[in-house]
Amino acid sequence: MKTDNPIVGINFSRIDKTVCEYVDFLSTKIPISTVNNLFVFTARGSFNALQKDTNYKEGELFLKTLKNEMSNKLSGFYKNNIKIKNHAVAGLFVESIYHEFNKTNTDMIFVGKETKAHGMNSKFLIRTIPASTFIVPQKAKHKLGHVLIVLDNTGHSKHLLQKALDFCQKVNPVPKITCLHVVHWAHLAVLDNSIINDYQFYSGTDMNMLIQSQLKREEEDFKVFVKENAKDFENLDIKVKIIEEKGKNAYAAAKDYLDHHRLDLAILGTKSHSGFDAHLMGSFAEGLITVNDKTPLLVIR
Repeated sequence: MKTDNPIVGINFSRIDKTVCEYVDFLSTKIPISTVNNLFVFTARGSFNALQKDTNYKEGELFLKTLKNEMSNKLSGFYKNNIKIKNHAVAGLFVESIYHEFNKTNTDMIFVGKETKAHGMNSKFLIRTIPASTFIVPQKAKHKLGHVLIVLDNTGHSKHLLQKALDFCQKVNPVPKITCLHVVHWAHLAVLDNSIINDYQFYSGTDMNMLIQSQLKREEEDFKVFVKENAKDFENLDIKVKIIEEKGKNAYAAAKDYLDHHRLDLAILGTKSHSGFDAHLMGSFAEGLITVNDKTPLLVIR
């Protein structure tokens, strides 16, 4: 994973300080020599009118003014020895970031998330751009001693695990790692307890015992999956944890785990490639982005 030259989304709000200072902190842990602060002026109608009315001269001066303002505002947030580049463009948010992403030799984009915000810009980015996206909450702490990797044991998670471990291996000092698998009993989410109890009474099947037996098998399979796919990272301290979620949202268990453990970063993946996919199937990553207000998230595509 290329960590140098990341793009940092700027919106001239209080969250800019949060995300810039976090990137500055991260530059002491992973290779980051240049930061590309990017502001997208999305009022296209106003910008196009300005260009047309001034023979296409004032628009560039306007963007230059924005770049100067970025320099004045953001320079104090970066304390470490990294090069800062400020970019201001006019256009659609995702298209503009995609264009800058293709020009920049990096795999990483950083965006901030204010407390109780839904993180819509983050969701648009992870659906559209083939980059690793860092979502930095307003309450994020500047620590990187323990990383959580959330995954299952599918083919997609093999790709996710190896990219996540590659990232962790770049961190200095190398953090502790916990690989988390959420077993989602989705079929129980739609069943009333009275139905389950009646079923147990008539069938003689102990549902709790059945669930615990399946959970144990899932844990054994998950340990084998992690061990087999982490062979090239034997220097890393990797633990395995499996938890269950009986509610309708699998990400709720991961949110609870983050809230009750001392974790500094959560890495997860997404297989959704469009808004329609997310609407139809739901998305673990997008759900966790919405409800998480404390731990930085790194979403890998």
